[in-house]
Amino acid sequence: MKPAKVSELTKKVLQEASKIAKEHSESEEDTIFIANAFLNASKILYTQALGEEIATSLLLEVMRQTFGDADRTLH
Repeated sequence: MKPAKVSELTKKVLQEASKIAKEHSESEEDTIFIANAFLNASKILYTQALGEEIATSLLLEVMRQTFGDADRTLH
């Protein structure tokens, strides 16, 4: 998949997540639960594609790296 396509897909997912959060959040805590739902969906997709052990390692590494980067990107 081309990087531009990944960016566009990421943008759509982020827009949908933001829309759902606005519509269903009454507190910051609700937004965390909605973010967790999207994280769980990602986990399920990675697990289906890679298996549980590899998906767990990949997600942990992704989380480590994304919180350490200086410039936030869409992908």
